[in-house]
Amino acid sequence: MATDDEVLASVKRGKPPVDCAVIGTWSLRSYVRERLSDGQRHNQFGEAPVGYIGYAPDGRMYAIFTRDDRIAPREVVPTDEEGVQLLGTMVAYADSRLEQGAMMPWWSCLQEACDE
Repeated sequence: MATDDEVLASVKRGKPPVDCAVIGTWSLRSYVRERLSDGQRHNQFGEAPVGYIGYAPDGRMYAIFTRDDRIAPREVVPTDEEGVQLLGTMVAYADSRLEQGAMMPWWSCLQEACDE
């Protein structure tokens, strides 16, 4: 397995090519985590997670994932208990640091996909 330094050293800086096939919004089909020590796999967001990841030509990206069985709060403002459950069933991330030349591991994967 590559070290963090090796992964970061492999990242290409800059914006994706205009004709890159990965640019756009993608629907999440699964979110499986695997423990490297024993290979145990876990569907962290259930069997049918809901989510999207998007890559823009200007180098920005976003992702949002939720569990398929996520609760709906009873009122507009969730109770403390509902809030804890809601936060535990969602992940959201966005990044624009690529424009500033930051080295992001996901960028390396995107570049490899564009280059294929």
